[in-house]
Amino acid sequence: MKIHTDQLGKWQTKVSRKDGTTTITYHDSVIVTFTESEVTLRPLTSAAASMRRMNQAAAQFDLGYTVEIRKAKCPMCAAGKRPQLWVRKPDGSSEPVGTGITFPA
Repeated sequence: MKIHTDQLGKWQTKVSRKDGTTTITYHDSVIVTFTESEVTLRPLTSAAASMRRMNQAAAQFDLGYTVEIRKAKCPMCAAGKRPQLWVRKPDGSSEPVGTGITFPA
């Protein structure tokens, strides 16, 4: 069985379009919205599931970003205990996704 990593999975995933905005919902949570001018990412509790769906959306809709999981640099910090999502935006810059991020498309 081939796993398509460049297309959104069908399991619990919905794509809707309204008034120029495309919304991708996974398990009833909006994880990606985009228009011609901007992209918004909203991670789920699971970093791995968020990364997978966000990268599939980027590939399928040619959004120009990639998301990766990074470990915090401070192993003693509370944030160091959890992996963090980072986005490499279309302009080449990277920053943490945190609880959500919006950037130019």
